[in-house]
Amino acid sequence: MEKKIRKNLGVVAFGIVIVFFALTAAAAQQTMPKITATLTANPASYSGTCPAVITFKGRITVTNLQQPLKVQYKFIRSDGAHAPIETIIFDKPGAKEVSTTWTLGGAQLPSYNGWEAIKVVYPQDVESNKAGFKMQCRGEGQPGPGRLPDLVIDDMALDKNCQVMVRVKNIGTGPVPDQVWTVHKPESAAVYLSVDGKGWGGETIWKFDAAKALKAPGGTAVMTSTLRVTGTQSVTATVDHTKQVVESNDANNARTERLTCQAAPQGGAVKEDCVSFNPATATVANIQNDWKIVDGNHWMFSFGQKKDEADRSLAIIKHYKMNRSCFVGRPDPSFQYMLVSNQAPTGAIAGEDCVSFNPATATVANIQNDWKIVDGNHWMFSFGNKEAEARESLAIIKQYGFTRSCFVGRPGPSFKYLRK
Repeated sequence: MEKKIRKNLGVVAFGIVIVFFALTAAAAQQTMPKITATLTANPASYSGTCPAVITFKGRITVTNLQQPLKVQYKFIRSDGAHAPIETIIFDKPGAKEVSTTWTLGGAQLPSYNGWEAIKVVYPQDVESNKAGFKMQCRGEGQPGPGRLPDLVIDDMALDKNCQVMVRVKNIGTGPVPDQVWTVHKPESAAVYLSVDGKGWGGETIWKFDAAKALKAPGGTAVMTSTLRVTGTQSVTATVDHTKQVVESNDANNARTERLTCQAAPQGGAVKEDCVSFNPATATVANIQNDWKIVDGNHWMFSFGQKKDEADRSLAIIKHYKMNRSCFVGRPDPSFQYMLVSNQAPTGAIAGEDCVSFNPATATVANIQNDWKIVDGNHWMFSFGNKEAEARESLAIIKQYGFTRSCFVGRPGPSFKYLRK
């Protein structure tokens, strides 16, 4: 009888525990914040001149809130692109408005049906409705293939701290639309970086004022990141990562370079910034109406419409077997030179246009607020206000013993090199 009583008491106690945990779970569920999100597209149906700007306005609502809550979200789109994660703080229950825009349409995309949505990623996984829209380009104002911008990574280099520097250029014949600068956040057409094939988690390379220079055809913008290269790493830079700018060519937005952070110079040696290539496989190619010397996918020198100067320059490169292109001050280098492995080009080629000088007597001088390398009364190279780059360049000239400065296409040479 006593055993039966203890058994029944055990069953009752177990039941009480189950009820307790059930009530506790229900109470927790009732007090857990509830997050919802909604989004609308305006206009939902667009027909007119392009590019078009679709504005998305939405709300993120939190209820059952007992204490301040951090909510992180991003916008996702039908083309697979997504914006950076953003954060808002809720101090009390209620709704907060969020918005974004999408610029699209043009000669390469005359019509499109798509959507955007809000995706909450913290503290819950919540997704809003898909705000759909339709876009159709019409009218005389629609940009043609010859009047669209084309953003490319024009150059990549490391600064003195081994941080990645990128020069972006608009090589198209049309401007970047005003909407990118007046409506979008600056990161709408930003440069994104990856290192050795993996996305870099730091900030995008972007300076809003600098980027506005890209609006005009031919405009360039130099941007520096906080990404510091260690040793030699493969860095890929992509401009207009989220495809906010309608371009004549979306396939040339990325560029990959192997960048090397060199140790500080020892014993007076000069720190060099060089890119190696194979002169045997280098060729002349017309890329987007620009004659270039290329080695595979590496664009080395541009000549515009001057094919004869491109051919002559390639012949010089092959004659000397030049295999390293070197710079001082990239991007926008103030001084360039070519090497044969680690030696200066030596000898001569028929028809050369060269000026002789004495590296032993060459000096750096400030002439009319312009730092120059001079040899007596001969002004050889100008550096503007960049005294440090002038002195570094003179050290390079003395190190390799260059005695001739040579040109292709003077005046206004399209190619320059030094040799012994």
